[in-house]
Amino acid sequence: MWLTVHLTSIGAGIGAAVVLTFLVFSAAFLVFVSHNRVHIRYLILQAVFLPYLIGFALYTSGSEHSWILFWFRICVSGLILTPLALELFLESLLDIRRLFVQLVIGLGSLIFLFILWGEPSLMATGNIVVHQRGFTSVVKGPVFPLFSLVSLSSVLFSLGWFCRRLFTEEQLWRQYRLIITGLSIWLASIIVDALVAMKVLISVSTPWVGPVAMVITVGLHLGSMVEKNAREMQRQTDENEVLRHRLKYDPLTGLFSREFFNSILEIEAESWARSPQEHSILFIDADNFKGVNDHYGHTVGDRVLKMIGSIVRANVRRSDIPARYGGDEFIVLLKQCGRNVARELGEKIIREYCEGLRLQIPGVPEGFSGLSIGIASTSLIASGGNKDLIAVADEAMYQSKQKGKNRVVVAEAG
Repeated sequence: MWLTVHLTSIGAGIGAAVVLTFLVFSAAFLVFVSHNRVHIRYLILQAVFLPYLIGFALYTSGSEHSWILFWFRICVSGLILTPLALELFLESLLDIRRLFVQLVIGLGSLIFLFILWGEPSLMATGNIVVHQRGFTSVVKGPVFPLFSLVSLSSVLFSLGWFCRRLFTEEQLWRQYRLIITGLSIWLASIIVDALVAMKVLISVSTPWVGPVAMVITVGLHLGSMVEKNAREMQRQTDENEVLRHRLKYDPLTGLFSREFFNSILEIEAESWARSPQEHSILFIDADNFKGVNDHYGHTVGDRVLKMIGSIVRANVRRSDIPARYGGDEFIVLLKQCGRNVARELGEKIIREYCEGLRLQIPGVPEGFSGLSIGIASTSLIASGGNKDLIAVADEAMYQSKQKGKNRVVVAEAG
């Protein structure tokens, strides 16, 4: 079997190689990345173009009668399925289903496929013609002109519907401009080939240009959409990360948030009943903080809250959980820490706060420069309940205020 190499078959062969490359990448993308309906329909469109281009390249370069007729049928099979594949793909782009149109085009495709493979003489007479430029072709049968007219009408009908929808919505027009470019090249290719067939133009037949241009432009469009979606997903991920950070940390003091503290405490409390270790909670409240805001302004008040946060963070261990509980209230979970050690820590925090506040606000009244701290430990809570422990520490903090403020009170049993 000898093949005659010429411009027509070379062009179709290169086009088939390009479509096959896109088809392999599209299939891999579909399997490993996305199962989007648009990508599936794009894969179908490529799968239809491929036999058309391969068949065209091989039947126009063959020399044996049976070889030429076989690859002619393969080529025409791709042509028969093209209108339906194009309709399905364009519908997926606009997220619209035109079931009646699909049914009509599909039924027509089945009829022509049956004629092509069941009664091939109606599509091709079997006579072979060798053109002056060296490529072979088949003398078409009586049904082939009708098939050409129906297929071209179906393609133009789908393209017209698609373009009309784009013209009515400017956003869609901008979104699918690459696909419009491919469609325009395809239409121009069809017109040129028709003029060549009617001998109006003298040129090399290039029916492969349109499908290849369509595959490339659609591939570029989908690639840009994937990149755009990836950027959007990254933006959402960044926003979610910022949101998680805000939920986890208090933006003013940099300590953990109340919500995060409660979630961690709930997890820790599950193990307290099984562990002999003692754990403690410090509940801290700034004395007369409202007076600081009223006399010196909220800017100074914010600086004071930041200072409390810094002092607490500097005095606790990495394993401890310090948090801003709300307003001028702070809370610290001291893991594996008894009441006596917790008391010493609370007293140290009070000393550093009083010294720091005098530097922040020179001449600050005595009543403004203090912290009331309540301490509760797990040894006081038989059930190990985290809510009970917070309530006990909170009550101890209020006892501190009742006893004159600016002191540490450790909750006692009973």
